[in-house]
Amino acid sequence: MNKGLLKMMPTILAGLVLTTTTICAQETSQQSEPKGQIMPTLRYVTVDGDEEKFREDWWIQEDWAAGLEEFTLQHVYDNDVALSIEGRAILPEEDYKLLLHVTKPDVGFVHAGYTEYRKYFDGTGGFFNPFPSPSFELKNDMHLDIGNLFIDVGLAMPNWPKIVFGYEHQYKDGRNPCSSGVVLRRAASPETYSLPSRRSTKRPTSSRRRSSTRSARCR
Repeated sequence: MNKGLLKMMPTILAGLVLTTTTICAQETSQQSEPKGQIMPTLRYVTVDGDEEKFREDWWIQEDWAAGLEEFTLQHVYDNDVALSIEGRAILPEEDYKLLLHVTKPDVGFVHAGYTEYRKYFDGTGGFFNPFPSPSFELKNDMHLDIGNLFIDVGLAMPNWPKIVFGYEHQYKDGRNPCSSGVVLRRAASPETYSLPSRRSTKRPTSSRRRSSTRSARCR
């Protein structure tokens, strides 16, 4: 699955939400009012000092950023179908989250979600005080875009075993410095490590595992 398709996942999930809402609305003529909230955000950050270190420590970059810190929507239809949506989108931080939950008692559920965030790294190499040479520094902007996509479809009917089919896709894209280095001209020089990583999992399970990330070992 390429990254272009992953970028379209919020749109695909939003379409699934609209389709589900339309189907539920056709099944009943009277519905309760949906409940939800929207929390917009706007910030400006300026750094006087080491910008790369600031990004690594706080996982955000300097300058402007705006979007939705949180948005939620809950709706229970008269046919007992419950719809829950929550998410977040902040640009240009590449910080996204969209979670969808559709449940119907004694029938089943659909849980789906997409998350992505960016982790920054400082490219400054090691420093040894007796050496006169300054530490090396990688000038390129190093970061990893870490994401997770999942969908669980479950059946929970009376007098039936609970059956859940799930699919999860985790990925990492970008460059990060290795913790190890090489000695060059009596100074520690950092190395870079390109990390395209993909892992997809198909699983029958009764509950979704918490998304996790894997640490890369430099070679």
